[in-house]
Amino acid sequence: IGGFAGYFIAMYHRYCFVLAGAYLGAILSLLIYNIFLYRILPETFMTPFMITSSIGFAVLNFFYRDDIMILSTGITGGYMTVRGISFIIGGFPSEFLIFELVKFQKFEEIPWSLDAYFCVMLFLSVSGIYVQCELKKEKVKQEPVSYTHLTMPTKAQVQVSVVAVSLNK
Repeated sequence: IGGFAGYFIAMYHRYCFVLAGAYLGAILSLLIYNIFLYRILPETFMTPFMITSSIGFAVLNFFYRDDIMILSTGITGGYMTVRGISFIIGGFPSEFLIFELVKFQKFEEIPWSLDAYFCVMLFLSVSGIYVQCELKKEKVKQEPVSYTHLTMPTKAQVQVSVVAVSLNK
């Protein structure tokens, strides 16, 4: 699986930015629904809301690539760090269990440790976003950020390069 993912990232790196934006949209929509919207909207609304948010953030990534990437990596990093630690320490219930408890409004059965984990996750996410924004400010002062070097060469450019190399021999 890792080899396939590495190959995909190397060959289609321009699309990885879009996937990061879509992932951010899915995570944010899931959080917003589970915290606020479940009270006023039916459960069947959650999936279309997640899909719409994913598509929206993927499209926003074309216009605000740096900002969406900073948000995406900050939130993902905070979540994955806390989730990894929770496997060792324990006390972080399954996301499906949390959804079921919220769905049936059994809030008293949600363990207090989830609140502590959520606070640490929020702190790590905000810290990661802050650090990345500061690094971006420093980099912009030095030179403008450009992703043009990440574009794949066209078929004609590759053919010209092959011809040039063969002529040099």
